[in-house]
Amino acid sequence: MKNKNLFLKLAAGLITAYAGLTGLSAQEAARITEVPFTQVRFQDSFWLPRMETNRTVSIPSAFKECEKNGRFDNFAIAGGLKEGEHRGDFSFDDTDPYKIIEGASYSLAVKYDARLDAYLDSVITLIPPPKNRTAT
Repeated sequence: MKNKNLFLKLAAGLITAYAGLTGLSAQEAARITEVPFTQVRFQDSFWLPRMETNRTVSIPSAFKECEKNGRFDNFAIAGGLKEGEHRGDFSFDDTDPYKIIEGASYSLAVKYDARLDAYLDSVITLIPPPKNRTAT
């Protein structure tokens, strides 16, 4: 019960703070509901160009770096699709591709790009399935 009261006080405080920042009344701020990000459309001169640069420049550049540094090759090697040794000295060498795949997927959900979709499919096929492990 004590935690529930604390949560309610925090929620009320956040709504009040949000209302103060936006100029909305607390009642108006409490009525705001989320919408799926795929239903949000930017048509402004600030975010829209940045999102387009992300789709056409940043994401392809990040994929190119993964290719250059052998991060995709590591997946192919782990999955037996390619011979070779694991490349990379950092823990993020194997996690960065997942983050880039996630960003590219969000970008595709907002604006479809056939080239990006095809490239993304080719990268995903390199990721080996999890190994079966029996419970001990």
